[in-house]
Amino acid sequence: MAPNTAVRHRAYVRLEDIDPTYDPVQLRLVANYLSAEAQIPFGFQIVPLYTDPLGYWTNGVPQTIPLSKSPDVVSALKYMQSSGGVMMLHGYTHQYSNVQNPYTGTTGDDCEFFRITRNTDGSLNYLGPVSEDANSNWAKNRFISAGNELNKSGLTTRQIPLPQFMTFPSYAASASDYRTAQSVFGQYYGNNFVRAERALYYSGLLTGGTVDSTRYVGQFMPYTIRDVYGTKVLADTLGGLETADPEFNFPARTPDDIIADAQRTLVVRDGVASFFYHPYDNIQLLKDTINGLKTLGYTFVSPTQL
Repeated sequence: MAPNTAVRHRAYVRLEDIDPTYDPVQLRLVANYLSAEAQIPFGFQIVPLYTDPLGYWTNGVPQTIPLSKSPDVVSALKYMQSSGGVMMLHGYTHQYSNVQNPYTGTTGDDCEFFRITRNTDGSLNYLGPVSEDANSNWAKNRFISAGNELNKSGLTTRQIPLPQFMTFPSYAASASDYRTAQSVFGQYYGNNFVRAERALYYSGLLTGGTVDSTRYVGQFMPYTIRDVYGTKVLADTLGGLETADPEFNFPARTPDDIIADAQRTLVVRDGVASFFYHPYDNIQLLKDTINGLKTLGYTFVSPTQL
């Protein structure tokens, strides 16, 4: 029998950084576009506890809002699930402690599992895993707390409190964190637990020696793999749509940028073009990107199909 030489070019999109403060109307608007107009499935990432311990956005008044106290957002998230959305966990708070790490200390702005400081010129210093990471239970407890909040919100069950998919905030975690994630989520999904992200890989992992948390590289693949931490990892090839933010030194990343990288990805047989979008941004950015990828010949699929 002749081998199957058909080449597939698949794509998927995920909605990023959704927390309890999101506008539920906007979430439904994006879900309606994806499911009804574009007719494509999608992933969406949940941060179940919003916190701004420094009061950066509230005139110095600290604020914490759990997802279970935001019923309109929960309702919108359930609507997204019914519209073809696949829920993914995106950390517990997507920020660290009561410090700027590196921007505001607030959910969605900062890193959760990795310590980062900011220089006066806006450049960043990646210092390594947070100090609490030395305790193997620290990351485990954050995953458990996230699952408990999702369960309280009615998005998961007591028997299976965590979704099948997750992404570490800011694409940064320690080797111990990645392994802990596989252990905790693996209780419910076994080898079918999936991370959707770019990941860090540390010196010492491949030799079986002592892991050096100060020496690492970031890596992504153009298709699904099972990595050295024992977890399936989805392709993360195109990055995300970003509007320019001079305050935080963020450059813009436009639909044209995403589409150009997607065109380059076509050279990979069975490669996957994946990108993310923040639902608070102009929805036209999402529409232009999806239309561009479809024009290139990509077929959008659910994360569960990868």
